[in-house]
Amino acid sequence: MRFGKADNAFQRFVMRTKYLRYVAKKVHFRYTSAVDQDTRIVLRFGTDDHWVASEIFDSRPYERYFAPEAGKLVVDAGANIGCFTLRSAGLVGKSGRVIAFEPSRRSYSILVKNTRLNDLKNVLALNFGLGEKEREIQLWLHNKSVFDSTIKVERNDVKPLGVERVQIKELDDVLEGLEIDKLDFLKLDTEGTELGILKGATRSLNRFHPKIAGEAHPGWSDSGAALLEYLKTFNYKGKVEPSPIKEAEFFYAW
Repeated sequence: MRFGKADNAFQRFVMRTKYLRYVAKKVHFRYTSAVDQDTRIVLRFGTDDHWVASEIFDSRPYERYFAPEAGKLVVDAGANIGCFTLRSAGLVGKSGRVIAFEPSRRSYSILVKNTRLNDLKNVLALNFGLGEKEREIQLWLHNKSVFDSTIKVERNDVKPLGVERVQIKELDDVLEGLEIDKLDFLKLDTEGTELGILKGATRSLNRFHPKIAGEAHPGWSDSGAALLEYLKTFNYKGKVEPSPIKEAEFFYAW
């Protein structure tokens, strides 16, 4: 792991002091950490943020077969606190662009902080989700924020904390409304609503045929195989591979 330590003395003091560490965990104390010499990230102590950041920047599961390239347009659906958004913004460079979608207000606030912290002019962060049709829907919040979803996740280590009303829009409509005429890379990790997002992106899939990398959740929703079967109607090929997360798997389509 190349990062993880707080990058200022006060934050390190809090994290190594037993009582303060206990308090910091309860209040989701925020600290900044260097990913590399060019990128820093805000993380919440006592959450799964550090694990997610390590996965994105060290393991790089969404880049197994292909990755965002310079000058390309990337959509990050299920951006959470922005780990893949930051990673993609660096890969596409100033000539490229990243559009990040995160419906949860608590995760979106950190996503915005991370884009501002790194002065990313090539990122547009939007506080709503994607789906098959435009509507307002209930988002379940969980003790592990990576499981926040419109589906109530049933796992022993994942506890619901409450609900939040969020807006859902079709990706096709969003891109057309922004007058964007390309889509090169689509990352999907929305805790079970991936198929709905694809169904709301039929015009984009037909027109742009973006490379797709995502995480499927057959434990409570569609499997990677089911998602690839749907994508076959758009002349996609793909692969499904296991994920270290229980009841999840990665899928890749091109």
